[in-house]
Amino acid sequence: MRLTERPACRPVAFFFRRTAGSPSTTLLLMMFFALVASLTSVAAAAAPTATLAAPLAAPMAALPEGNVDLPRFPSISPDGGTIVFSWRGDLWKVPYEGGQAIRLTSHPGREHDSAWTPDGSEIVFESDRDGIVNIWAMKPDGSGIRRLTDVDTSVALSGIANDRNGETMVQFSAYLEGDVHRSPRPYEVSVRGGEPSRLHDAFGSRAIRSPDGQRSAFERGNVRPHRRHYRGADRRDVWIHDESLDTFRKVSSWDGNDMAARWAGNDAVLYLSDRQNDTHNIHRTDLAADTTEALTDFEDIDIASFDSTPDGRRVVLHRWDTLYGLDLNDADPVPRPILLQAPEDAMDDREILDISNRVSEAALNPDGKSIAVVAYGEILIRGTADDAPTRRVTTTHGRESEIAWSPDGTTLYFTEILGGRSRIMSAVVDRTRDEIRSDYTERMSPPEPESEPEPEEEADDEENENAAEETKDPETTEAIDDDAASVESDGDADDSAVSPDQEEVEKDDEDEDAEEPEEKDESLDPARWADAISFVISPMIEEAVDTRMPRPSPDGFSLGFIQELGDIVVRDLATSEDRLIRAGWDSGVDFQWSPDSEWMVFSQSDLDFNGDVFLVPVDGSSEPVNITRHPDNDGNARFSGDGRILAFSSERNDEEYDAYLVFLDRKLEKLAEPELEAYFEEQAKAAKARKPLDPDAVRKELEARRAPGDEVDDEAADENADEDEEKGEVDDPPFTADDLETAYRRLRQVTNLPGSSSSLELMPAGNTVLFNYSTGAPGASGLYSIGWNGRERKRIDDTTSMQGLNLKGTGLVAVSSGRAQVLALPGGKATRYPVSQKIRIDLEDQSSEKFLEAAGIMGSLFYHPEMKGLDWPAITERYHELARKTRTADEFNWVGNRLLGELSASHMGIRAPSESMDLRESIGRLGVRVEPTEAGYRVDMLVPDGPGESSDTPLEVGDVITGIELEPFDLQSSPPETLSSRLRGRVGKETVVSVRRTDDAGESFELDLLLEPNSRGAESMLVYRDTQRRRMALVEEWSGGRLGYAHIRGMNQPSLDEFERDIFAAADGREGLLIDVRDNGGGWTTDRLLASIMTRPHAYTVPRGADSSITDGYPQDRLFIQRYDLPINMLCNEKSYSNAEIISHAFKTFGRGTLVGQQTHGSVISTGGTSLIDGTSVRLPFRGWYLPDGTDMENNGAMPDILVEQTPESEAADEDLQLRAAVEDLLRRIDAEDS
Repeated sequence: MRLTERPACRPVAFFFRRTAGSPSTTLLLMMFFALVASLTSVAAAAAPTATLAAPLAAPMAALPEGNVDLPRFPSISPDGGTIVFSWRGDLWKVPYEGGQAIRLTSHPGREHDSAWTPDGSEIVFESDRDGIVNIWAMKPDGSGIRRLTDVDTSVALSGIANDRNGETMVQFSAYLEGDVHRSPRPYEVSVRGGEPSRLHDAFGSRAIRSPDGQRSAFERGNVRPHRRHYRGADRRDVWIHDESLDTFRKVSSWDGNDMAARWAGNDAVLYLSDRQNDTHNIHRTDLAADTTEALTDFEDIDIASFDSTPDGRRVVLHRWDTLYGLDLNDADPVPRPILLQAPEDAMDDREILDISNRVSEAALNPDGKSIAVVAYGEILIRGTADDAPTRRVTTTHGRESEIAWSPDGTTLYFTEILGGRSRIMSAVVDRTRDEIRSDYTERMSPPEPESEPEPEEEADDEENENAAEETKDPETTEAIDDDAASVESDGDADDSAVSPDQEEVEKDDEDEDAEEPEEKDESLDPARWADAISFVISPMIEEAVDTRMPRPSPDGFSLGFIQELGDIVVRDLATSEDRLIRAGWDSGVDFQWSPDSEWMVFSQSDLDFNGDVFLVPVDGSSEPVNITRHPDNDGNARFSGDGRILAFSSERNDEEYDAYLVFLDRKLEKLAEPELEAYFEEQAKAAKARKPLDPDAVRKELEARRAPGDEVDDEAADENADEDEEKGEVDDPPFTADDLETAYRRLRQVTNLPGSSSSLELMPAGNTVLFNYSTGAPGASGLYSIGWNGRERKRIDDTTSMQGLNLKGTGLVAVSSGRAQVLALPGGKATRYPVSQKIRIDLEDQSSEKFLEAAGIMGSLFYHPEMKGLDWPAITERYHELARKTRTADEFNWVGNRLLGELSASHMGIRAPSESMDLRESIGRLGVRVEPTEAGYRVDMLVPDGPGESSDTPLEVGDVITGIELEPFDLQSSPPETLSSRLRGRVGKETVVSVRRTDDAGESFELDLLLEPNSRGAESMLVYRDTQRRRMALVEEWSGGRLGYAHIRGMNQPSLDEFERDIFAAADGREGLLIDVRDNGGGWTTDRLLASIMTRPHAYTVPRGADSSITDGYPQDRLFIQRYDLPINMLCNEKSYSNAEIISHAFKTFGRGTLVGQQTHGSVISTGGTSLIDGTSVRLPFRGWYLPDGTDMENNGAMPDILVEQTPESEAADEDLQLRAAVEDLLRRIDAEDS
């Protein structure tokens, strides 16, 4: 078919051309921007002052344009004259009035927040250029870059100011000490560098000293700033710490967010608050007068960040895609947009990416001559011959996936996600290399010379010969010859390679009435794919709803697919009519066709989120039949070649997946093993004889079915069927309805290994299952085959992504390490089919498509059907314009997460992959807390069981560490060497630690110790265990030994195992138990924990010889989990998250005891995830949790019966008021019950 006959189709061909001799774009831009900069001050004076923008879209439409389209994280110099901001991963500076910006940093890492020293001589900034976010410093011109902090956990810069002694100190927050409480601490470090120290002993973040150094403002609360409208217990509040008095003061009592404080002199603070317009605006609180006023009045779009001069009179703020200046010295101060221009590098806008080793899918053409792959969301094709070239089939910046061949090999179906919409497309070959060569030869060959006219007398004979020759069509004969030559045979070529039609022509070529052989359509030859150059791509499903997962029927007449969330639909390819096979909400639904195209097998979850395997007739003649019927997940079903056997995966044993098999045809179960083996052998031979469908035959049948007036005569069809049955020409159905009803009772477990056996395929004979096996045993994981009876297990290859079997079942198509391959069966020898392709990525287009896909997925799968009352399409459209301006992974994350923040929901996030720095090294820990001295670092505390305490040559409190590996510290270097910097890269390595120790007589001496530093994670575990021991000791002391204590660190199996141990070790012989889920990040084990604490005794047992008066004995081996039925109190706090909140709610719902502490976070949604084209991860909160009265647990944390706030004063004093209150309440309850 000619391209011009299909205007709705998209012809695809690819040519890249580079034009030489053009002027440098960067040079032209620099010349233009220089002119703009010279006119900026005049333009600024003449332009009217911008007023505050209320509607959401206003900033995008009304502002003047500069090429700096997404400036972020501004900071302002102390004199208010210069601004530093982050754009495209680097730092730039520009005058406060705007104009031409100057690049300060140029590094593959990302630079974010910055701050000026009080004297304006240096700029400190965040950078991950060494692999982790540390703080660095540079001069205002970008020179003299040096590192200030040297830690292996990310830090967050918050400010810079002089301390009370006049030394310039940089404030930041981080998780440096492995604390159990899930909050960072505020630290500071000298602007010269060195060892960080606590700013104070309370938890908090974003601290900054006042200009006089006497006080610091900081935040408490850790809800993500982009989560809008949050009103929970973990909201952000601004606090003031007075260093001289060591007191704390909360700035306001607003129940929303107050954050990002900046000092305005020594007696006032500026900060962001959403108390006005439900939008983050800048507010000012006078600490002496205790009054607050709003300085900005934006609506709908938050101010993301801001900075101010030390006196608070000049402000720079970031909102949406614009920086604004706010000068409070003006009579009527209003924010003024700042026009920014900067030179651009063309490489900021595009990327050349080699996708040759990024293959994620592969599909072998049924004819075996070509293979299609998906790499980085693009479809590529190559022949299976050696060294076959690669051609690109698709060229969008969207994502193509889920490739599937038509059974005749002529059409490639796939899913295209473009513009946020998912739809099914088809691709066919337009032109081949051979056709191009033929066209060239035909066009370039010289014309044949005109022949001389023959004598008249011979004309009659020649005309007679021509008339006789007209009975033969040379084009038809050529087509027949080509077709005959393309036929493959298992043996030598013979007469069977010639079509019967051609033989008839040869026999009767002298008969004028002989039938001419029918012309073959060469465009339908599947072999053209191996030689393809260009392609025709067309929408296959035109409906406005999302469609995906195309799977053509084996007979070639239907196409199955998924519509919307999880509806299984079949399209008749002749009539384009759709039939709904199964409606459903489960987006993880999977389906397969039976070999005869009359049935479908699918797996689908119910509202208990249990997946079962169903069989359903495609014609809708009966309801689906559940053939697994088990409360654990079953899925991944595969038919044998004749459809009589089905294999599937199930996790019904020990929550590990195993392979199962069922004979759908019960007659197979009656066969003796030799008969069954003979059956398998026969089916294997039948599979090897398979051939692709004849494209011409499929085309004719489809045309016949869609021809008008050719309605099927059902009565005649029934009569013909009866006749065929009498003649024995009808195959028996592979199974009956009775077979299916009893299938769940006839399952055979094929694998039974310690670990999971998943991702299976069933060989066409039905006698062998292929599966990926995963286990912790070294070298045991991999791709295996196993017999139908669980015998003859064999390792074939390493674990691989199975894509399906080839047509004959002799090879497994797979993807391994980003490359396509076919593993010969049964041996497993791999034939690899590498592709070679580089693509040019327009970063704006890619950001656009990534964003729309992420927003579309969220709009479809977010648990709340009304999207929290938001107009999601409108919000998506607005943020889309912002997303198009992103070029770096970090910028895309920022925009994407702010979009998700509009939903004010938890368990969400977008994280794009970014370039990793090779300089990252872990820092060894000695298990100490140190303070710098003139000689080194003094040990002030030892972590119990840490390297410093447990070594044969241990450290002691008071030791001064003077060197590492026999090299003393250089404390005069810039920055000074720190204990952390000298222990970089020494995790697990024996290390000589030199110390100066003082003996009992007061004499000091030098000593070398041998220690083995451990990792950050190992030290955090030691800190956790020490915290639990101290809490248990407090409960023991406060209760007089009457109560036990158990903390649950996470709602996961390891924590549950520890809890089961602790309720025996800590609670045995006690009158009650405290269960602590504070600072628990969640998981999934609520119901297992409830099984322990909610089980009511129904009996007790007494063995012979035991004290019969003891009535609480029960055989522990009869219990699912160790139970506890004595009085309990539970502790929770604002850091109790997700499943830890569910257990807190359940504890109250069941009335099991008293809930004590602080309201939980209010973040309860079940979440999944997906990836975008470049590997960007998107979390998908798909399932809501509700209390029995219908209350959504999201944004409604569990409220304690006894509310006790954890204050900064109690943290600084190392007091646990919540634990004390829980002990006192439980003792009262026990005493009341006893009385």
